[in-house]
Amino acid sequence: MEGVAFLAVVLLTGTLGSVIALKLKVSNVFFLVLTGMLLGILNVGSFPKEGMVVIAMISIVMIVFTSAIDFKINELVKYSHYIMKLSGLYFILIFVFLSTATYYLFGLKSAIVALLFSSLMFDNDASVGLTMLGRKKDRVSEILKIESIINTPITVIMSLTFLNLLLSGGQLSYSQLSENFWPFLTQFIYAAIIGLAFGFLVAAIIKKNDFGNLNYIIVMTSAIVAYIMAEYIEGNGILAVTIFGLVFGNYHLKKILEYEKTVSIFSDAVSIVVFVLLGTIIIIPAEDIFIIKGAFLFLVYVIIRFLAVNLSLKDFRLKEKIFMSINLPKGIDTAVIILVIISGAYSDIGDIKTIAGISMLFILYSVVLSTIATRFAPYFLSENVKKK
Repeated sequence: MEGVAFLAVVLLTGTLGSVIALKLKVSNVFFLVLTGMLLGILNVGSFPKEGMVVIAMISIVMIVFTSAIDFKINELVKYSHYIMKLSGLYFILIFVFLSTATYYLFGLKSAIVALLFSSLMFDNDASVGLTMLGRKKDRVSEILKIESIINTPITVIMSLTFLNLLLSGGQLSYSQLSENFWPFLTQFIYAAIIGLAFGFLVAAIIKKNDFGNLNYIIVMTSAIVAYIMAEYIEGNGILAVTIFGLVFGNYHLKKILEYEKTVSIFSDAVSIVVFVLLGTIIIIPAEDIFIIKGAFLFLVYVIIRFLAVNLSLKDFRLKEKIFMSINLPKGIDTAVIILVIISGAYSDIGDIKTIAGISMLFILYSVVLSTIATRFAPYFLSENVKKK
C-alpha cells in the first residue's frame, strides 16, 4: 500500500487515536506516534520520501502561521516583563547546559549537532497540555501560551539554520562569519518586507471584499506563497510567514476568530499526519544504555527549565513554578523538524540519527509528564487549599 491509500490509512487511524485521547482527556501525541509505530511494525505501507518532505514543509508553514496569527500584542504587553525574562534566560541556559550535557553524554562528534538538539528542545507546545484545562484563564496558562507562540518560530528558524550549517560542513570560523554576515542579514530584511507586504495586503483585501469561503483559502494559500517567495529571493521563509501571521492576526477584522479557527483546524489535520508518519519511520535504539542516558538527559532538561522559571518568575508560588517546569511538552514543530531530518537530505549527517532518537524520547517523556501535570493542575494552580 503506497501513496494516497496509505495517506488515507494514516488519517483514519490518526483520527481514531485522537478520539481515544479526547475521551481519556489526554494529549493525542502519544497515541498518534504509537499508531505510526504499529503501522510500521505491521508493514501496512509506506509514503514516498519526497512526499514526506513536501508535507513536512507545508506543516512548518502552517504551524508557524497558526502560532503567529494567535499571537495578540495586547497579551504580550500585559505579561511582557515575565515573558522576556523567562524566554531569554531559558534560551541561554538550554543552549549552554543542555548542549554541553548532550555533547559529552552521547559522545557527539560535532558541537553543532548538540546545538541543533538544544534548538529543538527550546520548543514548548503549551497547547498539548493546556487544551485539557478548558477555557479558564490564569497568569500561568497565559504565560505558557504566549511563550509557546514565541518559541515556535525561534525553534524552527534556529533548527533549520543549524541543519544548513551542518550540510555546509558544520565548521564555524571568524572569516566565515564575516563573509556570511551580510547574506545572513539580508535574509531577515527580505523576510520582513515580504511578511509585512503580505500581511497588510491580504488583510486589506479581505476587509474590503467578501469572497465567502474563498477568504479562508486565500489566507492559507497566501501563507504558503509568502514562504515560497521569500525562499526564492534567498530570504527567510519562516520569518516571512511569522511576520505575515503577526500582522494579519492583529489587524482589525470582523471574522478574525473564524480565520484563526479555520487555520487551526487545517493545522490539526496536518499534525495528525505528521505524528503518525513520524511514528512509522522513527527508530529509537533499543539499547538500555541509550534509554537510560535519554532519561538522565531529560532530567537535566527539567532541572534547567525549573532554574529558568525560578530565576525569572520570583513572585510566583512554588507550585506554579513546578507546574510551569514540568508542563513542557514537545509539539508539532519539533516533530516536523525530525521528519525533515529523517526523510530529507540531512539523514546522512553524522550523529543526526542519534539526535533524532533522543528527540523522539524527549517527545514521549515530555508528553507523559505534561499529561500528569495537567491531571493535577487544580493542585498546582489553585490559590487557596481548603482544609477540612
